[in-house]
Amino acid sequence: MSPDAKFLYNPSYFDRLCPVLARHLPTFDESAFIIRVFNNAWPDLDFEGRARHIAHCLHAYLPSRFEDAAPKLINIARDLSLLTDNRPVESVFLPVCVTLYGQMNSQVAARTLSEMSPHVDVSTLQASHEAPLAISDRVVMAEYPL
Repeated sequence: MSPDAKFLYNPSYFDRLCPVLARHLPTFDESAFIIRVFNNAWPDLDFEGRARHIAHCLHAYLPSRFEDAAPKLINIARDLSLLTDNRPVESVFLPVCVTLYGQMNSQVAARTLSEMSPHVDVSTLQASHEAPLAISDRVVMAEYPL
C-alpha cells in the first residue's frame, strides 16, 4: 500500500462514515468517536495502523457479543459500498475489526468476512496481514481495553 494511502482516511471520509455508523449503532457518539480517532498517534500511523485504530475506536460502539456485532458490521459494509464516492479499500477497517474481535468465534468471523467481502476490499488483509493483526490484538489491548 502506498505511503499516501493513509490520507484516504481524511475528514471528508469521516463525514461519509459517521452517518452510516449512527444508522446502525444506537449508542454511536460521533463527537466522541472523532476525538478518539484523531488522537496524538494518528498523524504517525500508516494506512494499516489507521485501519486498525479505527477498528478499535469502532469497537466501543459495537455490542459486546461478537455474534451480535457481526450483522451490524456486515450492514455497515453494505451501506458504505452504496455511497457513490465509496472506495472499497477505505472500508478495510471493518474486516480488521472482525479479525481483531471475532477471534473467539472463528465460525461467525469467517461467515462475517465472507458476507462482507463483496462490499470491502479485503485484498489488503491477505496472508501477510492476518497474523500480525492477531498478534497486534494482544499488544494493543492495553491501549484499547474492551
